[in-house]
Amino acid sequence: MRIHKKFIIATLALIIISSLAIAYPVTEKEPTSASAPLDILSAQPDRIFLPITGTFQNKYMFSIATSSTTLTIIDLETWDTYTTQPDAFLSAVSDVTLLTDGTTLIVGLSSGNIATLELDDEDTFTNTEATTDTDSDDDTDEDDAEEEAEATDSRQTDSSENMTSAGITFLVSDPVDDIIYTVNSTGYYFQYNIDNSNYSEVYLENTSATDDDDDETTTAAYYTPTDMVYADSSAGDKVLISTSTGDIIVITPGETSYTVYTLSSTATSFSTETPNFADIALTPDNDYLYIIDSDNDLIWVFSLLSNAFIDQISSDTSLDPINVDDDYNKSFTNIFVYEDADGDVVAYASGESGISLIDASDPGTAAATKVLDGDTTDSVTDEDPIPLSGTPGLMAATSNDVEYVFSVNANAEISVLTDNPWISISSISTTSVNATDSTFTLTFQSDIAGDYTIRANSDATGATGTELIASTAFTDVDTDITTASIDINSFERATFIEGTNKIFALVTDANSLTGHSAITLTVDRPPEATTITGVSFGNQKAYVNFTPSPDEDIDYYVLYAEPAESQTSPSCPGTLTFTSGNIIKTTYYHTNCSTTACNGEATGLTNDVTYCVAVKVVDFSVQASPIASYTVPVTPEQTVGPAGFFGETSCSLSLDTNQTPLHNYSWLLFFLPFLFFLAPRALCLVPRNRKNTRKAFFLTVLLTSLSLLLVTQNAQAEERTPQNWTLEAKIYHWIPMDTQVRNFMGICCHFGGEVEFGYLLKDRYNFTISAGMGFENGNSVGIRTGGASGDNYILLLFPIRFDFIYRFDFKSEQLFLPYIRAGGDVVVFYEGSAGSTITNYKFGFHGGIGVGILLDRIEQLGHNLEEVIGVNDVYLTIEARYAYLNSFSSTGLDLTGFYPYIGVLFEF
Repeated sequence: MRIHKKFIIATLALIIISSLAIAYPVTEKEPTSASAPLDILSAQPDRIFLPITGTFQNKYMFSIATSSTTLTIIDLETWDTYTTQPDAFLSAVSDVTLLTDGTTLIVGLSSGNIATLELDDEDTFTNTEATTDTDSDDDTDEDDAEEEAEATDSRQTDSSENMTSAGITFLVSDPVDDIIYTVNSTGYYFQYNIDNSNYSEVYLENTSATDDDDDETTTAAYYTPTDMVYADSSAGDKVLISTSTGDIIVITPGETSYTVYTLSSTATSFSTETPNFADIALTPDNDYLYIIDSDNDLIWVFSLLSNAFIDQISSDTSLDPINVDDDYNKSFTNIFVYEDADGDVVAYASGESGISLIDASDPGTAAATKVLDGDTTDSVTDEDPIPLSGTPGLMAATSNDVEYVFSVNANAEISVLTDNPWISISSISTTSVNATDSTFTLTFQSDIAGDYTIRANSDATGATGTELIASTAFTDVDTDITTASIDINSFERATFIEGTNKIFALVTDANSLTGHSAITLTVDRPPEATTITGVSFGNQKAYVNFTPSPDEDIDYYVLYAEPAESQTSPSCPGTLTFTSGNIIKTTYYHTNCSTTACNGEATGLTNDVTYCVAVKVVDFSVQASPIASYTVPVTPEQTVGPAGFFGETSCSLSLDTNQTPLHNYSWLLFFLPFLFFLAPRALCLVPRNRKNTRKAFFLTVLLTSLSLLLVTQNAQAEERTPQNWTLEAKIYHWIPMDTQVRNFMGICCHFGGEVEFGYLLKDRYNFTISAGMGFENGNSVGIRTGGASGDNYILLLFPIRFDFIYRFDFKSEQLFLPYIRAGGDVVVFYEGSAGSTITNYKFGFHGGIGVGILLDRIEQLGHNLEEVIGVNDVYLTIEARYAYLNSFSSTGLDLTGFYPYIGVLFEF
């Protein structure tokens, strides 16, 4: 017995606390079927977490055994384990927290890594990355270690690599930003920004650590945490960490410094041992911290407003904790602070005899006693705890609009404290219904009389979902009640989702307190007909756009196409039912749809035949919707891109000996200018007419003669300049000049790239050859009608260009190098569109002006390159070029246009 026991008992005798006025939960619900409502765990967990904000508030409790790699989700609506549990993680689970979006659960792992589960997407519960089996009997220990290091988890972020000392013991989240705070058992505190993966750490050094030389108990050089909370208090945001040595560590988020507030073993006459802060809990306003001192069986209060431990007992010493008479309860381990719907704030403290109640409504003011009477069965006012079916431990509670408090007991059972009616659903007449077998009933009991309602997909308060049975009065308690038959076909389709539904039984008593319980019901109905939103033609196909089914069990869609009854004046669907032998079916899987649209293709159609189209929806049970047809007919036809649209056809790849004798001089290919004439003919040896051939040959002769003349002059020179060669990489944008081409393809954005290699004579004369590639794509058109189709085309352009460039190079290290250029072009092109291909070429000539900006004068890039690989100068080039590229013809694909260029030129 403590020295203040008699004083407290005497004081208690003068205080009257009416148990009838208690509004916070004090009654444990004990169904006859089990000693506790939630007898579902195999061992007492080390952590529990219950979201009380966001989409999943009050729905789940997360149970964590820190030696286990699994996380257990408990369903607080069906009072059982949740149907879908997360896969095991690669290391033990330490703690969990919820981000501000209310759906993202962050799982802290003992390795120091974090994992992410999206509560609204159960696919994230599964590790989709293959992990290596390290249990093979044929593996050595070294093999196992290597394989384990290679194991991966799709849900996991490898954050431990950013930690000086990896590991997570406790985890909390910022209530506003996507930032989490962790601390580990080796004294390291971490702040991790989820959005940018930024990590910062603080070493919690214990400067008061002692060793054997001081003849005192040895303590670690760092603080060892026992709990951690995030406080959004009136004094500002704080992260608070408790320790086993009577310390509260306070850290402002984002900062690297911290403050330690230590409670000595002589702080009060109640203390006999060094304080051990085993568990902490914040008041709802986050201004005060309640602390279990397990070594002294005391409850301390720390004020975040004054950053000090504060006195709780009046008429006594200046700093007194809350002390429960050990005749009533002792051996406290955990504490939880709860605010009920009436605004009463109570701290629940777990002890060996039950849960002691502490008045926490005014923690900043001392009182004669703050221990409340938890026994509502008698009129005696004392310090009785709330007795439970097991020794209480970790605690959590729902939001105060639901009013349930939970204690995970030493026997692994979870006690439920509530004054709400407790409902036990014993059975549902069928666990699965469909459109034909569509009815079910519920059988349940309530421990309090009142009015019950049955709702589909509700929440614990009955504020959501759809009412299936209206409020019905009953008086018999703990007696089976079987509801009237409920027919799903009597309600709008949206009342029930395809798949798993929760059917709630809710009971409201005379005090307007509502209890709840739910049971699952599987609904499997045929899908509803979809809506076709548009059709377009393609080559031997029709593109059908329709809305995806909202049901969750859709497997695929069947696309129907049937020739219209009248090909001259088609009307869809007419009398077509899409069941005749003329229909063409195409399967389109639901996984190919987006969330808002499906874009299917009915294939195998005949061009120039008009069809009516329809869609049918099929679910995983092979139940089908009615067929939905479309009123607009569609006529497939051959589709082409711009080349085909302008009349281009593929040229022949066979040698024709009847053509011009220039083919006999193919050995001249090593002369670069002749490539202008011969390269396209190597691909298409049949020119379209002799007039064009003569033009091409004449231009080739001019370029060849000019190059031979200049090369001869250069050969007569006594010596060459050190810069003989150029190499340029550049990109261009083609702006079509032909009106028809521009109308078909648009002005933007037609990009390509080229590489140009050249011979440089006397710094001013540059002879070059370049090759490159351009890519275009877009919607094809019908070759018969010219109408826009659903097909796409690709157009690949392979330009080969030959140039003579005159450079206005007048002095060494000239910053700006203007130049002019002229030359010939050959562009080989390939066009593909829905089964048709065209390969051909265009030739012509171009002229342009440009300027090179010497980078050597701006930075040391050029000099560095010259030292390493012998590059003398480096230029940034900007050029404008006009190219006449239509093979001197008025028909076909005209590649004439304006070509802006930008590139990087190397001289060596």
